[in-house]
Amino acid sequence: MDMKTILKDGQTVLFYGDSITACHREPEDYTSLGQGFVSLFANRLLAREPEKNIRVLNQGIGGNTVQHLLTRCYDDVIDLMPDYVFILIGINDVVRYMDSIPSLHASPEKYKETYAKLIQELQYYLPATRIILMEPFYLSRGIYPQGTYREQLFSLLQQYIDRLHEVSAEMALPLIKLSECFQHIFEYQPSALFSADKIHPNIKGHMIIAEAVFQHLFKGKDHD
Repeated sequence: MDMKTILKDGQTVLFYGDSITACHREPEDYTSLGQGFVSLFANRLLAREPEKNIRVLNQGIGGNTVQHLLTRCYDDVIDLMPDYVFILIGINDVVRYMDSIPSLHASPEKYKETYAKLIQELQYYLPATRIILMEPFYLSRGIYPQGTYREQLFSLLQQYIDRLHEVSAEMALPLIKLSECFQHIFEYQPSALFSADKIHPNIKGHMIIAEAVFQHLFKGKDHD
């Protein structure tokens, strides 16, 4: 018998993030799942567990940083009263911080502080909701000439990931290690197979994320 997820009939799973999460979702339709890992996850869940009526929501918006997520958390998460919230955010913070773009970007330290504040808000208004963090990633093996833009970006990203690990540990929240997952895959397959620009996954990359989410929700993978 196939393993079942811990999801229960009638529950809501919400994915919160930037363009990686949004992936061409219709912004005027909050039920739109887009064309990426959220849609892949929802379709696989329906195929595997058709007896459960699970509402899946995609609340990703392109270009968002962690401060954007904090700003809109009441309208786009709390009001929808989800049972599970998966948060994937960070790559725009890294890029904008590197490029010194003054548009709600955050240093690694500010990223951690703002991320923690976001979680505190969600926990205050949604005390029964399970919050799952997801590592930001850069879809490359990280081998570059020293001093190049991509080398600096890849190195800086690790600082953000480290801060997220601290948030996960300090707030006792589960963390899906997407960056680590992709790096393992890149030991066997070229990164070009999963993304052209190294930031936005193609359908193969989105399948990896959807699978990671699904694996997390198998019974025994989550905790209170």
